[in-house]
Amino acid sequence: MASIERTASPRFKPVLTAHELEELYCPTEEDLDFVGKRADDPTQQLILLARLKCHQHLGYLPTFDEIPDSIRIYLCQQLRLPADTKWLPETQMSRHRHRLSMRAYLQVSSYSHGGERAVAHESEQAAYTMSDPADRIHVAIERLVAQRFELPAFSTLARLVARVRHHVHQHLYDKITGALTPDDIGRLEGL
Repeated sequence: MASIERTASPRFKPVLTAHELEELYCPTEEDLDFVGKRADDPTQQLILLARLKCHQHLGYLPTFDEIPDSIRIYLCQQLRLPADTKWLPETQMSRHRHRLSMRAYLQVSSYSHGGERAVAHESEQAAYTMSDPADRIHVAIERLVAQRFELPAFSTLARLVARVRHHVHQHLYDKITGALTPDDIGRLEGL
């Protein structure tokens, strides 16, 4: 199985520079308008803006524990909130509502709504020419991004490429062994 560090799977850098914060997480006027229309409370606006900007950068919604403090503090500055503003506990309903509105705003679909089907063929073709699971995961991620799908958990992609690889290897084995004559089989067994 490929490790997440060896793939193009998006994740937070351990340390972000001021330039990176500005480049990756600076909200646009449209972003601020979107957040302002969906959250009245300033702390809820921070939560929604953080989720939105992280989703735009990573392609999925991280948990609040995963979001570096530097991003939270930077977004507090953008919303003119105190730097020590913390995340408030979210209800499952508000998280679900935020996710649906962000998907609509970003024009992305949930992986569960056809993502696997969208990458299965490319993953299969890659398995015929690539042996490294990390390379096949790269192909899947590129295809999902191009097709405007939200990225699933890394383990989901790792299982997909492993399953497709097994299918391809079985197909190649069946093709090769099906072409062997009884004499070829006897010689191979003699080895």
